[in-house]
Amino acid sequence: MAGNFDGIRTRKFGIEIEMTGITRCSAAKALKKALGGDIDHVGGSYDKYTVSRRCRCRG
Repeated sequence: MAGNFDGIRTRKFGIEIEMTGITRCSAAKALKKALGGDIDHVGGSYDKYTVSRRCRCRG
């Protein structure tokens, strides 16, 4: 299986980061500043934000 990265290159994944002491909006802005990408305010009862960045991996 070593060297078979085709599945990894095409797989999409997400990361959840826990933060305290700042607003969700401030956390989203900090992540955008560090990683780039776009902020999407999903809203809802949890006031959810997502930061998306399209990454192109090279083998």
